[in-house]
Amino acid sequence: APYTLLDDVISNATGVGLNTYVFQKIMSPIGGSGLYVKLGDNNVFFSKPRSMAKFGLLMLNKGNWDGNQIMSDTTFFNEMTNSSQSINPSYGYLTWLNGKSSYMLPVQQTVFNGMISPDAPADMYVAAGKDGQFMNVVPSQNLVFIRMGNSPGGDPLVPQEHNNDIWKKINQLPCSVSNVQENESENITVYPNPVNDVLYVKTKNDIPPLLISLYDFSGRKVTEVNDTNELSLKKIPSGLYFVRVAMSEKQYGFQKIVIQH
Repeated sequence: APYTLLDDVISNATGVGLNTYVFQKIMSPIGGSGLYVKLGDNNVFFSKPRSMAKFGLLMLNKGNWDGNQIMSDTTFFNEMTNSSQSINPSYGYLTWLNGKSSYMLPVQQTVFNGMISPDAPADMYVAAGKDGQFMNVVPSQNLVFIRMGNSPGGDPLVPQEHNNDIWKKINQLPCSVSNVQENESENITVYPNPVNDVLYVKTKNDIPPLLISLYDFSGRKVTEVNDTNELSLKKIPSGLYFVRVAMSEKQYGFQKIVIQH
């Protein structure tokens, strides 16, 4: 595959192995994980949905992660999301582009008229992987969604039509974010941070939260408590975690904390 040919270019230019470079420069700063593994003639990147979603968010923000410009060549993002050649206008730099007048599909020489995903937003661009795995980035909707797993129907070359089928389902979802608020907007304070043994949650009118949940950086729920303003962390290893607070029917945004014993 063409992207595999770039692996040696990256290694030669940086002086380190591909996995080392990707971990040091991208995955470690965004709290992601993954590993390139040689399968036949190709290097295939194995990861998890949450890590790939983080990479999608990095793309959505043009290489910026929490105020840190990890990928400094911002011009590249404009080039990546525009046609890289005239043969297939729906292909950028290793990305598939929606909203173009025509497209071609992998291993085919046929030109199809119209957008590659007619049910998806026109500004969407896609990183398409093995077995119908997709990373969809939609700047106009501030949206990233990931599809991972095995190939649907056992077909090793899943066409882009499968991604469009997912968009048909997404368009039917009754999405609403009215019940999701940031902690600060509802006068919710999580302290201290860094924390040693006990984490406290102060809420408006001092009403105990319905639920306090602690997640590690991989997205795994570590512990949670009900109807209290305190969360004991004595048995939780030191490290970086996320706290989510729920009250009544509302869930409040994740807050990053550091546990230091």
